[in-house]
Formats: sequence, C-alpha cells, structure tokens
Amino acid sequence: MDPFYLALLYNLVLYFMLLGLQVVYRARSHGLAYALSNLDAQKTEQKCQLRSRRAKDNQTEFLVFFCGLFICLEASEISVAHLGFLAIVIMISRSFYILSVLLGLPYIRSLSWLSGSIPLIYILVLLLS
Repeated sequence: MDPFYLALLYNLVLYFMLLGLQVVYRARSHGLAYALSNLDAQKTEQKCQLRSRRAKDNQTEFLVFFCGLFICLEASEISVAHLGFLAIVIMISRSFYILSVLLGLPYIRSLSWLSGSIPLIYILVLLLS
C-alpha cells in the first residue's frame, strides 16, 4: 500500500477514535442518557472532555487540508522518491500531537505540530512549483 494512502487512512481512523472518545467522556461525566440525547442545555465540561474536543476539532481542520493536498498530489502525478518517508513523519507527528493535546503537554504539542507541518509545507511547495 502506498504510504500516502496509509497516512490518509491513519488520520481518518484517528479522527473517528477522537470522535468516539468524546462520547465516552460525555457518558462518563453526564450519564448515558444525556450523552445519547441532543439536549440543548450544556453542562460544564471536564478538562479531559475539553481537550478531546479540541483535539477532534484540530484533527478535522488537519484532515481537510491533508485530503485536499492528497487529491492535488494524486491529480498532478508528481513523483517524489521520499514521499513515503514524509507520510510516515506526518503520521507519527500527528500521533504525538493528539497524545500531547489529550495529556495537556504544551511544549511537546508545539514541537509535534511543527514537525508535522514542515513535511506538509514541503509537499505544498512541490505542488506549486
């Protein structure tokens, strides 16, 4: 399997895991009936619940950019020898980023975000050149 396809699949799975984690946190903190309902009354969120929501929102933003970049890369048929390595770096950095958001580690979060953004910017520059 192409590493870029694997990175896309991995990020989609990570997104759905974060989506499921929010339901678990809500059920644990507010009860199962509230978690499965669509009540308008918002209850206060715990730290873990707030962090998981932020991680999911960030993963949603990342997926939009990553999918767009992936579609453009496939359409342009650019052949880059180290594209697999870049995809693996993106996967690992996203894993560390999500984990650092959930654990509340700000400095590691910034480093992992930066290490995942540099390959994406490099691929974007390749597409634009």
